[in-house]
Amino acid sequence: RVVDTTPVRMLPMGLLDLPLELISLVLARCDAKTLCRVAASCRLLGLGVPPPPPPRSPVEEALRARAEAGGWWIPASLPEGESSWLSMLAWVETAVERRGRASTSAGAHHSLLLDSRGALLSAGTERPRNHFAHLPASPADGTPGLLGHT
Repeated sequence: RVVDTTPVRMLPMGLLDLPLELISLVLARCDAKTLCRVAASCRLLGLGVPPPPPPRSPVEEALRARAEAGGWWIPASLPEGESSWLSMLAWVETAVERRGRASTSAGAHHSLLLDSRGALLSAGTERPRNHFAHLPASPADGTPGLLGHT
């Protein structure tokens, strides 16, 4: 029988290479002030292991596949202010579909539209002059119309 006498070269081992149960036993010996310092200096020790991301829905996967096929850029993380990937991806696709077409929005006394270049155009007033004749209706009188127009 041949015994291998080659020395085993051990790689340096850090605290986070230990099992979490063992790390907890080590940290249990520290006082509260030290534990607070550890929690503030190491995200893994302070917050624990992050949960896995939730599974994607089939609709989200379909929207991602369409975005990839269309060559649209999708960010690596959900942009600030967005509530879900599904709503953001659906909005991106509808925005791409609308590209090149004029969009409009109208109120009772005004209209907003986007021209083919994406410029915002507006027309109208915030209120009809004949219904509120006793109120000022011009910027000179202190009441601007929609988006500052009169």
